[in-house]
Amino acid sequence: MLLTFAVSCMVSDDEKPLARYDSLENVARDIVNLSATFAVNTLCALSEEPVYINAEGFRHQCVRELETRPRIIYDFVRTGERLWEVTASGKTLNFSLRVSLDSDDPRNGRWTVSPFTLDYDEGFGYSAVISARDDISLYYIYHRPGFLFSGGWQLNQNGTYEVRTFINGKEADSCILEY
Repeated sequence: MLLTFAVSCMVSDDEKPLARYDSLENVARDIVNLSATFAVNTLCALSEEPVYINAEGFRHQCVRELETRPRIIYDFVRTGERLWEVTASGKTLNFSLRVSLDSDDPRNGRWTVSPFTLDYDEGFGYSAVISARDDISLYYIYHRPGFLFSGGWQLNQNGTYEVRTFINGKEADSCILEY
């Protein structure tokens, strides 16, 4: 079972009674899923195809278009033995992070995302900065099929993200998101 929670949270605008820490946590988790989680899931999925992600000169580009956000262009480049640089650019999301793998087996190895900072901008005054100040550790767990569950691999992570949100450039909320 994947557990995430906001360790601490500040909502600074008392004029917004509906501003709650769980709303901020949901937004932060969504953005994390577009960055570190997406990077590792994509590399692992590519490794299961006839693509050798650890080959010298490996490069992969993909576009992610979501109903609620403009498209995001992701660029994956191998920079060393089991080491990749992942860059994302778009109107809403911009970041660059480094991903490493401690094994030749992507499903049974441990992935590490080095500290990074991500800029997120919804375009109408709402923006956020998310930082992973320490390494984020990601790993897959296989769940066997059950009565109502078909089974499969689930990506889990351990680490802490600092989240700061802004309204028209003024800091509004902040929280620590811990996995």
